[in-house]
Amino acid sequence: MRLKQDWHKLRMSGEILQDIKWWHDFMSTSNGKSFFLAKVPITSVVTDACKSGAGGFYHSDWFYVNWVEDYPFATQLHINDIEAFSVALAVKRWAQNWRGKRIIVYCDNAATVSCINKCTSKNAILMSFLRKLFWLSATYNFHIIAKHVPGKENILADHISRLHDLTYCENFLRFYVQPPLLVRDLVKHMSSNPSFSFI
Repeated sequence: MRLKQDWHKLRMSGEILQDIKWWHDFMSTSNGKSFFLAKVPITSVVTDACKSGAGGFYHSDWFYVNWVEDYPFATQLHINDIEAFSVALAVKRWAQNWRGKRIIVYCDNAATVSCINKCTSKNAILMSFLRKLFWLSATYNFHIIAKHVPGKENILADHISRLHDLTYCENFLRFYVQPPLLVRDLVKHMSSNPSFSFI
């Protein structure tokens, strides 16, 4: 909607207001400094999601979330939304390790790859995840892009996202987890931060 006169006002709401709030909050906390990023990108980040859970892997660390237990609202979301959510959870987990880095995250969901690379989406839920993701990117000074990987090649992340399935769980623990296998070590991987609110 265009304003006809200079003194006319427009009440902003919805996504525009959320974007303005993002910039307002960031400008009030940023010191204005930015550092050169590493030339060689980190390419070991993979994520995946299914209707029951999600997971991610980076540099021998990994996480698994069960939607019902950790984020019940996600059980009602479209697969595109939870795929993007899984990337946001990965960024939340590893952001502090990525200062000054270039990150390539591999995902088998084309919609997620597209919205991350375009830095925007018409989907309000996806945008809520993107704002958190790019807040962390700006806060910790790293640059992130996504690349699509065919689902049949996204084996590691696929197994992690399905740890609730005994077959996937056994295969993951047998082939990807270094022994000795201790319960106390598994616990720190089995959930991200449930208090981290995205919407």
